[in-house]
Amino acid sequence: MFFDVDPLEAVDALHGSPLEPAAEPRTNAPEDLPALGAQEYFASSLFAAGQGGSGEPCRQAPLATLDSGHEIRFTGERLGQDDLDVFLACLELAAAGTGTARFDANRMLRRLGRRVDTPGRHRLAASLWRLEAGQLELAQEQRRVRMRLFNTVLMDRLDGACLVDVHATVMHAFRKTTGLTALLHGRLSMKGSPLAQWLLGLTRVLPEDRLLAQDRLRALCGCPEETPARFAKRLRLSLHRLADTGHPSSIFIRPGGVLHVRRAIARDASGNSL
Repeated sequence: MFFDVDPLEAVDALHGSPLEPAAEPRTNAPEDLPALGAQEYFASSLFAAGQGGSGEPCRQAPLATLDSGHEIRFTGERLGQDDLDVFLACLELAAAGTGTARFDANRMLRRLGRRVDTPGRHRLAASLWRLEAGQLELAQEQRRVRMRLFNTVLMDRLDGACLVDVHATVMHAFRKTTGLTALLHGRLSMKGSPLAQWLLGLTRVLPEDRLLAQDRLRALCGCPEETPARFAKRLRLSLHRLADTGHPSSIFIRPGGVLHVRRAIARDASGNSL
C-alpha cells in the first residue's frame, strides 16, 4: 500500500536509490513541538494492555499518563501491544540510520516471532496503517500541536519491501533510550500476556521507584473499564509471567493492593547494563 506519494517515487523510496546521498540522522525535535519522552509512550494508555486487541476507533480520546506535562489526546484506531511490537521494531531500525526504517515484510514477521504467511502480512500491514493514521494532539500552556507517530508508510504488495518514516518528535523522544532491542526481545517472550508486556516497558522508563494504586494502573495501561477483581487477577498472572520468563521482579504488591514499581536497569544477554 502507498500513501500520498507518486508511484515511481514510492518504488525508488522502497528499494533505495544509489544516487541519493545519505541523510543526516534526525535526533532533534522541531522547535515548535512540545518535547515528549519515552515515558509518554510506555507509561501511558497509548498502547493499551487490554485483552481485546486493537482497532476500535476513537476520536480525541484523552490518554492517561504518569507525569506528563502535556495534555495528550489520540485520534485513530485504538492501539494495542501488538502494534507496540511493530512500533519498537521500526524504531529500532530507524534509530540506526536516518529516521527511516527499510525492511522486508517476511523478515519483520520473523523478527516479531510471527507466522510468515498471508494473514501475518495482512496483520503487519494493519498495524503499520494504524500507526501511520493515528494522530496525537499535544497541549502545553499556549501551544497545541498535532503529530503522527509515522509520517509515511510504504509497502510493496508484490515483493514485501517496506519503508517507514518515523516522525522527528518520536525519534527525539527515544534518543537517550537504550536497550530497545533487549526490551523488544523481552516483550516477545511474553506473547499472549499484554499486561505483562506493558509492565515490562513501564519498569524501563520510570525515572525512580513509584507507588501506584491499582485503579491508577488500570487507567495508565488503557483498561479503566475492566473490573477491579478481573484486573487484579490478570495483574497477578502477569507478574508470574514476568518471573517465569526470567525477568527479575521489579513490581511488588504491597498491603492494600498498592503496587511498588521499581525502575529496572536494561541488560543485554550477558547481563551487562545497557
